[in-house]
Formats: sequence, C-alpha cells, structure tokens
Amino acid sequence: MSNLSILNNCWVKNPTYLQIKSVLDTAGVEEMTIGAFTVRFTNVVRNNFNTTAFKNKYLELYNAFIKQSNYRKFSIV
Repeated sequence: MSNLSILNNCWVKNPTYLQIKSVLDTAGVEEMTIGAFTVRFTNVVRNNFNTTAFKNKYLELYNAFIKQSNYRKFSIV
C-alpha cells in the first residue's frame, strides 16, 4: 500500500495533524508529498541558553547584552 493510500484511508473529510503524523511515523518517512502539499514531520535538536539561570548569577552582564526584537510570522504549508 502506498503512503498516499495509507493517508487517504485516514481521511474521512479533513485529516487531523495527529492522523498525518501517525501515517508518517508508520511509513518511516519524514516527508511526504500529497497533491500540491509537502508534509514534513522531522526531528529537531535545539540548544537553548538558560537565560533565567544566567540572569540570576550575572544580572549586570545580562542587562548589558539583552536586545529585544519583534517580528511577524506568516506561513502556509
């Protein structure tokens, strides 16, 4: 059975993201093209800086380097 037919079997009318994620996991793939859309469910590793601990330990240094930024995010997948 193809990945697309597996996904089609999950869809009654509108698939939920959980159904799509389940199909990708079951198929063992991170990316699948369905019609005009590409669906991705990938693992991401991110290293975060513990700003709370740093601020508590080095408040003066923290205040010297903070920078606020604003942005708008728009996406269609």
